[in-house]
Amino acid sequence: MNFRAWWRRRPPRPVSHGGEPKGDTGELARLELLAEQAYAAMYDVPPLRSVKDDYDNARLNFQRAIDAARRLGLSSEVARLTRRRDHVCAVYDSQFRGF
Repeated sequence: MNFRAWWRRRPPRPVSHGGEPKGDTGELARLELLAEQAYAAMYDVPPLRSVKDDYDNARLNFQRAIDAARRLGLSSEVARLTRRRDHVCAVYDSQFRGF
């Protein structure tokens, strides 16, 4: 079989019709993972150290993930990440503020 015959036998590539979200969700997943790791680190803080830095990192990465989801047009992800960010803020306010 020559190259031309092989090339014609290849299956056609899928065509994007523009209805799909633009961009890659890999960055969104990475930012969410960083936020969740920072949130988990809040519980592993040694005595006499503030959790404020971990809280700020979690909140910042959740906000970046929300912005990325908004750019990708993923409204359900925006709502889910916003609820998660608000939960982290409520946990910080109720368990860690003032320590």
